[in-house]
Amino acid sequence: MDVLMPTFKDKAVWYSAVKHINYLLELGTPVTVYLCSDDRKCVSEIRSSFLKEVKVVFTVNKFLTTIFLLFSSSKAIYVTDVIDAFYAIIVRLFTRKEIIFWVQGVIPEEDYLKFNSKFRYWTFSLLERLSMRFCSKFVFVSEGMKEHFEKKFTRKFFNSIVVPCISELKYQNLPRIENSYVYIGGLSVWQKFDEILRMFNKIGLKKPTSKLFIVTFSKERAIELVNSIINPWLLDNVRVLTLINRDEIGVLLSQMEYGFLLREESVINYVASPIKFAEYISCGVNPIISSSLKSYATLTAKYSAGIVVENFKLKNAQIFKPAEPDLALTVSSRYFSKTTQLCRYRALLSDIKLAVSC
Repeated sequence: MDVLMPTFKDKAVWYSAVKHINYLLELGTPVTVYLCSDDRKCVSEIRSSFLKEVKVVFTVNKFLTTIFLLFSSSKAIYVTDVIDAFYAIIVRLFTRKEIIFWVQGVIPEEDYLKFNSKFRYWTFSLLERLSMRFCSKFVFVSEGMKEHFEKKFTRKFFNSIVVPCISELKYQNLPRIENSYVYIGGLSVWQKFDEILRMFNKIGLKKPTSKLFIVTFSKERAIELVNSIINPWLLDNVRVLTLINRDEIGVLLSQMEYGFLLREESVINYVASPIKFAEYISCGVNPIISSSLKSYATLTAKYSAGIVVENFKLKNAQIFKPAEPDLALTVSSRYFSKTTQLCRYRALLSDIKLAVSC
């Protein structure tokens, strides 16, 4: 399989893509990775990212990549954005290769939010429409994303799978701290940190022994917000930490009962697959999650693995809901394990014989 990878400079997207390519490699799929020539200086780190040996091809531009793909003997092309999908579609017109599109988000809406450009919005809308029309298989990050595109383009995506962001944190079988709450992440407006603090104030009124652990790289700013929002009598129950080691984060989460994951209503959140959700449940933490994160709020409610809140309002009955770490771990093992994702990819690739059988 030919894979058009994102640039190595964007480490977050790169390593997310690597997880998917490693799934392919574990299934016995031969992979050739195409990268821009600017990434050549990082070739050693690039090769070490993958579980198995892959062929790496550097090209100076997308046009040259398209030429390589036209003469490649691979049966399929794997793309990670709408621009690469456009070039892959050109190749498919001449070769009938399968195109597998890993859909990471709602690009037109996300780009407009960032740049506020109608020209860019309509350009990406056109590229998105072409991608959803002419790519042959799809990897979505949530059921909500699949539903969104089925409604938007009035079609069913039968040749598709849902592969969420999964956690690499390891659950430690440690005693839970009673009435403990945790937040891990940044302090951007969209992460609703202020709403988390206000919600903890309400929890503290009902359960005065409650403790909040905040893990963020923006420690000084977090302390400022805590001092300005948290009730003075509750301040001693709040700790702000900076943990860099992933093992330390796993140890902390394994001692927590509840974890905050709040978002506002928007199409971007409706289709999202927050890694924080996977991290919480992988360590048995029950998420306190906004209903706007539809797919994972639904999953939380189905298994009673946490608390779903509407409009950042936590009901009194929800405050006193006992934590159920085993239910969170059940959701993690059923939906977020590597074995589950491998089975999904195996099913997607079965008709083009690019994966070993079960």
